[in-house]
Amino acid sequence: MAPTRPAGFLRGWYDARALLAAEWAPAIVIALLDGPLQYKDILAAAGAARPGLRWGGRHRQLHESILSRSLHALTRDGLLERHETPGTFPPSVHYCLTDACRELVEAVAPLAEWSAHHRELIHRAQSLRARADRPHQPNRATP
Repeated sequence: MAPTRPAGFLRGWYDARALLAAEWAPAIVIALLDGPLQYKDILAAAGAARPGLRWGGRHRQLHESILSRSLHALTRDGLLERHETPGTFPPSVHYCLTDACRELVEAVAPLAEWSAHHRELIHRAQSLRARADRPHQPNRATP
């Protein structure tokens, strides 16, 4: 019998996961943990994170367009704050984590620890998923 959870547990799990579902959201959030950064600094820090192969088996780069969309979404969702210094040209903008985002990082920390303790399971799942996602190639008989 499955353990009982408080009402809304599953909904809360999906909601929290959705907030960080964008591919680069975790790297952006981690880049901002030590304090506010400007766009170019976030691009450098998050882009350098390169947490390893994606589940699809490919490395991806953080492009400016992806960072712009990600920053907009994280700000819209209440995880980041965007601050613009008035009267500067070009505009001086920096981003920082909201208190709610800092709480979310603390809540996710045990999940990251679980993942670190189960690397073999993670690698096996990634490998199997990558193989399953490849297009089927029929065997060709050689003449």
